[in-house]
Amino acid sequence: ELALLTPGEFFGEMGILNRRPRRASASAVDSVTVLALNWDNFTAKVKDYSAVALHMIRILARRLDETLAIVERIQKPAKLSVLYSLIDELEGLGGYEECDITLELDIDIKKLESKTNRSIDAIENTFRKLEELGLLVPRDQILYIPSSQSIWKYLRNLERIEDFNESQKTRKSD
Repeated sequence: ELALLTPGEFFGEMGILNRRPRRASASAVDSVTVLALNWDNFTAKVKDYSAVALHMIRILARRLDETLAIVERIQKPAKLSVLYSLIDELEGLGGYEECDITLELDIDIKKLESKTNRSIDAIENTFRKLEELGLLVPRDQILYIPSSQSIWKYLRNLERIEDFNESQKTRKSD
């Protein structure tokens, strides 16, 4: 599953823009009304409604950012990739970096294993470290997060450390 779209969203745009068949399919989980466009319909809508083009550009940029973040996660150490997935779960519940909320997450560790491409041991080690730091508290298969902002701060610090380590490696190789 790549995405769950909500009313007003679109899919298949890469096929129209690149004039190639789509690489993914879509299935409705509820009844929907869909506006199907071909190249001519699409260009006419964009010409007539510039707001449509701007909206699509914003969505495409967001989707590109999300894809790049996934690629970056795969290349990052286990602790970071697990945290990135945890952050995805937080954002899904409204726990954005700008606000601080208390959350409970029902985490499926097998799903997290496939999402992060990390072993269950690596995931559990990351959770233990977060528990030691007071950033999460396990309760009956649910993770209680006292402060979503604290998780974000910890992630940012780990990213800085990783960036510093990478710059040191680059400096040594030069």
